[in-house]
Amino acid sequence: MKKTIMSIFLVLMLALSPFGGLYISNVNADSANIGVENIEDITAIKGIDNSVDIVFDLTNRNVNAEDSMNLEVTSVLLPTSGDETLSVNNLPQTINDLAGNSASQEITFSVTGISLETVSGAYTGKIQITEVDANGEAVDADADGNADNFIEKTYTINVEDSRPSISFDGLTDDDEELVFTGEEDTTSEKSFTITNNGNRALSDLELNFPNEGEFDDIDDNKITFKIKLGAEAFTSVNLAEAVELTNLNVGESLTVTIQTRISEDIELDIYSGELTITSSDFENLADGLAADFFKLVVKVEPEVCKDGRVSDETPSDGPRDGNVRIDDFDVEEDNLDVGESIEVDVTIENRDNNDMDIIVEAMLYNLDQNNEVIDWTEVGSESIDEDGGDEDFTFELEIPLDDNEDIDPTDTFILYVKAFEDGDEDRNCNYISTEIEIDRDDDHVIIDEFTATPSAVMAGDVVSFSVSTLNVGTDEQDDVYVQITNTELGLDETSSEFDLDEFDKNRNDMINAFTFTVPADAEAKEYTVTAKVYFRDGREDNVATTTLIVQGEATPNEDNTPTDNTGNVDQNVGTGNQGAGAYQPVTGNSVLGNLGSTKTLFIIGDIVLVILAVLFLVLIFRRR
Repeated sequence: MKKTIMSIFLVLMLALSPFGGLYISNVNADSANIGVENIEDITAIKGIDNSVDIVFDLTNRNVNAEDSMNLEVTSVLLPTSGDETLSVNNLPQTINDLAGNSASQEITFSVTGISLETVSGAYTGKIQITEVDANGEAVDADADGNADNFIEKTYTINVEDSRPSISFDGLTDDDEELVFTGEEDTTSEKSFTITNNGNRALSDLELNFPNEGEFDDIDDNKITFKIKLGAEAFTSVNLAEAVELTNLNVGESLTVTIQTRISEDIELDIYSGELTITSSDFENLADGLAADFFKLVVKVEPEVCKDGRVSDETPSDGPRDGNVRIDDFDVEEDNLDVGESIEVDVTIENRDNNDMDIIVEAMLYNLDQNNEVIDWTEVGSESIDEDGGDEDFTFELEIPLDDNEDIDPTDTFILYVKAFEDGDEDRNCNYISTEIEIDRDDDHVIIDEFTATPSAVMAGDVVSFSVSTLNVGTDEQDDVYVQITNTELGLDETSSEFDLDEFDKNRNDMINAFTFTVPADAEAKEYTVTAKVYFRDGREDNVATTTLIVQGEATPNEDNTPTDNTGNVDQNVGTGNQGAGAYQPVTGNSVLGNLGSTKTLFIIGDIVLVILAVLFLVLIFRRR
């Protein structure tokens, strides 16, 4: 009983307090008997929409139909940070005798005054609905004039600058190009998407292809095109005429498919031109769409399969068609430097109804120079089961370091992987390709050859070392030098400094020659000799090794090789790609002139043994 009394007391206190009055006022300010529905934000484009209509449904939510209401509709625009330029028209409106039981009526009014001078941004308005009597006075109004049945809703008008715009999807990420790659006498397809990402409906778009001459070779062999818009059929393209596109409302997209036909005997090359989209309606607007374009590129590739893609000697459409299919093709990294390896995983599937012996080969091709950087290389072979059997192949191809003339970072390189029936490439063959970007470091010098002559000597003999260095980087290198070492033999020689031009210039290589006398007490075994080339002011180096074999026991050094105090001779020879002046080891022309050398003694010993053997045989036969 005490709890009940206390509850009633608290309710009365709340009702009589200021907080309780606020709660009741809010209930009255948002009447449950009046509904405002389907009101949406409006977008107005400056210079196009001078006014916009605000539309909503007004509902009498009284349960009984006979409980009709007279409702007055008004609206105000709230102040904005810019100059007030908008005004409300067609209000107030009075709706008489709106029946209950959720009867509704559509209300429309307009907001005007939108011009090029209107400040862009969001303008907020309030719709106010009040129940009134036959005289237009608020029903059951309180002391402040607030009606018992009253509701208020906000709406927004977003005023925007005119912004016609389109975007493309399906082009190459970096260069914004649509690229086709194919052999002579082949057809290929590529699709891209045009999206209206502006705020204007586009109804007059045209697609303009490049000039015809840009896709012909010097012998007038051509690349021709067909086009398909959305789900329509392909039609031939006349490069001299524009292709009309379908209408694009704001936010809508259109998929365009282009088919290329590469004629037979066309020159291997890269053909390209600009594909342009224009809009005549907006070409004179300062912020309008005058034109948008991207590059259309067709790369005519070398012969991969003897007769192209074939399945049972019938042409097939692509890597995932026919008896031999290339299902999964993954290149670990397609942006590499010279000297790095292309790592590839590929899955080959046999869709024939017989087991098939499949050979997989790979090649790296320079499309700009029309030559093979890496020749066709067999990377695997397997017998693959019939009717969907498959095999995975994993392999690496090293990008050559010293192939300077064929590897320019600005060229286009294509990796080809083909799979064909062993012994029947003209019957079943398929291939896949991908572009590989090959770059060069700014500072990169290598030792491309390091030799010892002879590679097997006796202790006390003289050996010649030749170190060939090559600049494969894009910057020239000054004050380069070479050092060869072996701690056990006491070998530690350094060349004089020299300069190397960048990778694509003539004087980008050098040969450094050294002579060294093997110590007379050197142990007979194999020695690893290290050569280092230092470049970039000595901050970087490249290393190579060679093996020197020391045989037998030490012998005195009695030849005429000039030596310094340590018994070493250092010679540097710059080739500069001139091919002349390279160091050549001195060889004797007379056995007697080199009688003191170890090799000569061995030769004389062999001759004496042969003579003794002959004499021994003669004595045996004479006794018989």
